Amino acid sequence: MDPCALVVVARWQEEAAQQREQQFFVHAECLRARLHPDVAAHARVLDADWDGDEL
Repeated sequence: MDPCALVVVARWQEEAAQQREQQFFVHAECLRARLHPDVAAHARVLDADWDGDEL
């Protein structure tokens, strides 16, 4: 399994002092399996073969 950290930022459009964030630890495959299919298709960083060159 590929361990990952998922960071959620609430109020991300506000100034930094107003934002809140929390970090969750997940396995990439577990997260991808639980994402909506339309979202999972764009989560290339969860792909073990992704080399990070294209975004």
